Amino acid sequence: MTRGVAHPDELRAEVIGAVVAGASITEAAARFNLDKGLISRWVQAAGLQLVATKKVDADTDLIMGYFRAALRAMTSQAEVFGDPVYCRGQDADKLAIAHGVLGDKLAGIAATAQALGLIGLAPDAQPALEAGSAGAAPSPGEDDR
Repeated sequence: MTRGVAHPDELRAEVIGAVVAGASITEAAARFNLDKGLISRWVQAAGLQLVATKKVDADTDLIMGYFRAALRAMTSQAEVFGDPVYCRGQDADKLAIAHGVLGDKLAGIAATAQALGLIGLAPDAQPALEAGSAGAAPSPGEDDR
């Protein structure tokens, strides 16, 4: 449409609806033959901040999918490693390396998921243990018996 021409309310609602449904500003501009800046202003005026929602949701899904797959793999691995017959037939160093690598990867994904608030408490929300409180680890000079 030509600049300076009033756009029907129905068109504005349809464009904003497309963005809410997941279309990017660029996709909506191409579909409705409108300027990207105009669509951005309409979306902002509607009080919406949806530009990054689609990507964030997709990233969250990927992270959690990988996290779940790693948990399943590590569970399966732990079950196999729990079989004494299998373990006796393997090189201990190779079993240790495989288990350690998957464990390290899982820990990294868990930390990311926690930082995003997807699992557990966010790191800044965890209560710190006070020195001398129950459950605290002994200091280097203390006897833990």
